[in-house]
Amino acid sequence: MDGPILLYKQAFFKRGWSQLDKGNSRKFTALFPIASSEAVFLIEYKYMKYCLDTNILFTFQKGVGLGENPEQVIQKLIAVASKKTATFCLPQKIDEEVRAMLDKELEKLWLEFLSHVAVKTPKIYTHSISAGLLYEFVNDYRKRAYDGLKVAEDIVAQVAKNTKSTENRVEFEKSLQPHKESLRLRYRNATRTGTIDSVADLDLILLSVEEDAALVSADEGVVVWGRKFGAKEIDLAVFGQKIREALL
Repeated sequence: MDGPILLYKQAFFKRGWSQLDKGNSRKFTALFPIASSEAVFLIEYKYMKYCLDTNILFTFQKGVGLGENPEQVIQKLIAVASKKTATFCLPQKIDEEVRAMLDKELEKLWLEFLSHVAVKTPKIYTHSISAGLLYEFVNDYRKRAYDGLKVAEDIVAQVAKNTKSTENRVEFEKSLQPHKESLRLRYRNATRTGTIDSVADLDLILLSVEEDAALVSADEGVVVWGRKFGAKEIDLAVFGQKIREALL
């Protein structure tokens, strides 16, 4: 089979391909004169499949262009899914996250979208993870734990430096508030930014690999670890463009 496959690939890239039917058949044909015989290949064109993260509904950057609120984003996704110009999947835990953030009216719209979507839990007990990947994950979290500790120590030092012994309890509590906010922000950045920090994140990556779907997420950590797992990915701006083009 190596010979015919090689000739097929060469002819494919040289001659290109032509569309047979612009309807729902999604079938394309290519005619390739190959050496001693005339060969006709019928190619099943697979529309892009996307694995969606929760944050897609709340990403309103101008460059993405999916809408200015969750309702507009969901409506566009429904329109594309209905036309079958793209397919979507997402893990159960992402569905749960989305529903927790939507009001009752938007949840009805979301359920309409789900009628076109494959919602499934990845086969977590059949996936194999290399020891190198596990080593990298543990080492990363060890460093993040240390960084988080240093942030906490720094904030405590600032509080001690700025606290006056004559302050009453009420004033003392008020003076602590900006330090608490700084601690939350810096600790979160030290321990969570650029990594996965939930089972939902891991489910999303594993399902993307399992379904051979492009990972769509605004979460830097999901994208970074998706690459480590070998998941396909698509830039958010490109995803937005693809969705808009699919609606034409």
